[in-house]
Amino acid sequence: MTIRKRLLSAVLSAAVLITVVAAPASAASTDKDYTEWARAAQEQKYAAEDFGYTVRTVDGEQVLYRFLERQDYTGFRIVDDTMYKFLNGVVDTGFSRYRPVDGVYYKFKKGVAVSSDKGKHVAPARDTKVITDISVWNGAVNFDRMEEAGALGIMMRAAYGTREDNNFRAYAKAAEKRDIPYGVYQFVTWHYGTDLNTAKSKARQQANALISILKGRNVTGYVALDLELEGGARLKMDAEDLTTAANYYMSLIKAAGYEPILYGSISWILERMEPDRIDVPLWVAYYYDTGGDYFPLNAYGFEMYKLKDQIVLWQFTSNGSGAAYGGTLKTMDLSYLYDDFEP
Repeated sequence: MTIRKRLLSAVLSAAVLITVVAAPASAASTDKDYTEWARAAQEQKYAAEDFGYTVRTVDGEQVLYRFLERQDYTGFRIVDDTMYKFLNGVVDTGFSRYRPVDGVYYKFKKGVAVSSDKGKHVAPARDTKVITDISVWNGAVNFDRMEEAGALGIMMRAAYGTREDNNFRAYAKAAEKRDIPYGVYQFVTWHYGTDLNTAKSKARQQANALISILKGRNVTGYVALDLELEGGARLKMDAEDLTTAANYYMSLIKAAGYEPILYGSISWILERMEPDRIDVPLWVAYYYDTGGDYFPLNAYGFEMYKLKDQIVLWQFTSNGSGAAYGGTLKTMDLSYLYDDFEP
């Protein structure tokens, strides 16, 4: 009997791979468990603990099915030299994007890796995960070069206040064309010289403007509240009220179906807010390049360590190599990633 392979999503709820094999003579009955025989026949190729096997007759042929014993398995796995993305025990046909898995960068189409660039990318220092940060100030960006440099994703400015960033639409389309995951941030001004009630009113206006800007875009990363002060602006709210207003803004982003994150310098978060009351993950800015993703051995680094369970991104430099990551400027903001970029 010839050997052939096919993917299955409906024969049984947890079936993910079919291989037609020449079964032993004693395997004529259906539904009998041939786990140990299958492993031996396949030279233990499928000997992972969370997979089982059985032999059934389909269209007159004996077929070796490989099942997930854990039917809710979600993740990445190589099957017959091809990388697949599984969701709840079956191939995730809705997954089409560029994604690193175990140090190799794959491009997925409908849950199946159609290409990889093993050996092509230059890994960031100490196997770190780097996210770039771009806005209109970065001008033209070569997204192919950014991808080749090993950036795992992009945070791009979508809005300043209620106004769309002039380059956002072009950036977003370029990233989507290449299946590069991206998140966005909004530089807000609703906290400039306002009390809590006024800040919340303006926060709603700016959040609604951002949500409108993002319509039709494939934002799979975080949506960040960029909370800082420009020259000449002042903050009237105390830490309690600013944290309350920020949580309100981020609840609006969450209600719109996005995953919010708070961006701010470590000094801002510690001195102007109440970190233990912030409802979302943190994107912390502190420009101190340690040569890897480990926090600095100083006072701010110690405070960051205490917040490590909240920190998803650390913007460690504003002096990254623009040329290396496809920028036309000499420098580019870079951040280390500590969790899944697409929550």
